Amino acid sequence: MSNEWPSVTALPELGPGEVQIWRIDLNGAAGEPDIYLKSLSSVEVERAGRLRAGQVRMQFVVARACLRVLLGHLIDLRPSDVPIAPGPQGKPEVFPANGSSLFFNVAHSRETILIALCRENRVGIDIEYLDRETDVLEIARNSFTPDEFDRIEEAGGPAERRRAFFRCWTRKEAVIKADGRGLSIPLSDVEVPVSENAVSVRVRIAGSSMIDSQTWFVTDLELGDGIAGAFATNRSELRPSTFSLPLSQLR
Repeated sequence: MSNEWPSVTALPELGPGEVQIWRIDLNGAAGEPDIYLKSLSSVEVERAGRLRAGQVRMQFVVARACLRVLLGHLIDLRPSDVPIAPGPQGKPEVFPANGSSLFFNVAHSRETILIALCRENRVGIDIEYLDRETDVLEIARNSFTPDEFDRIEEAGGPAERRRAFFRCWTRKEAVIKADGRGLSIPLSDVEVPVSENAVSVRVRIAGSSMIDSQTWFVTDLELGDGIAGAFATNRSELRPSTFSLPLSQLR
């Protein structure tokens, strides 16, 4: 997958069979967190007000504002009017008035936000910075499959084991988020490859039958040194178009 995230001056359309993945740099919002509140719903504004000022509040406000701007463009609504609501399994979904489907997922870590969009197919996305203070072998031993743990342990030195762990982690999280059942699925029920460069690799959630709704395909995202990321969908042929969303689009 291309490592380029071209910036846009006009939002593109999202056609059938397409996946868009948007990258937002949270640093561009520094010093003006409230300018993005106008794109949020009244419920989201209230929620933002309950969050402590700082990165967590900024992540929520900017991520929801960007999501609403992108969705509003696709269904021709003002961002604050986009009908986002919990779906049957609690995962946020959008319900356009014309009945057409539109799927999305959001991930963020530190100053980076990712948003995945697709019209016909569920998507999941995840991102992690590799320098997070984490005992990767302890977590892998307790939460991953035995084979995944062995492969991470055998990856080499501490840096190689950390990269292998976060590749595995973000792939699992992307699949779980695409599925929509969230924390009810143990990480050990999603066995993913630990090797580098996953491109549309088939993944099955343990206990489910091999049908399209329970079979996922995971692909790595190239986000730069020190960052791991992946997205998942239930169609093997889907390849994402990647974009960088300037925060000037929200002002």
